[in-house]
Amino acid sequence: MNTARSAISAVVQTHTDRSIGTDPRIVRFMKGAFELRPALPRYKDTWDVEQLLGYIRTWKNNSELSLKLLTMKLCALLLLASAQRLQTIHLIKRSG
Repeated sequence: MNTARSAISAVVQTHTDRSIGTDPRIVRFMKGAFELRPALPRYKDTWDVEQLLGYIRTWKNNSELSLKLLTMKLCALLLLASAQRLQTIHLIKRSG
């Protein structure tokens, strides 16, 4: 809806200097339309980051971890710190 309002505002000229998208009637209509059909959450499920961090805290010191566990820990922390998706890890290249 906001995209449509922006597109109309870009094309339609009003007799005032004000954009049609800021007209009180349009603003009221947009508010009513949103209340009739509020935006849905982007994701249905969420998870608690603290559960993962708590689990990782139970692991031994890094120097005592196997390469596999150390790699898993690194990947988890990288993904959490960067807010990236899991598929991003696949794209990381190691050099040297």
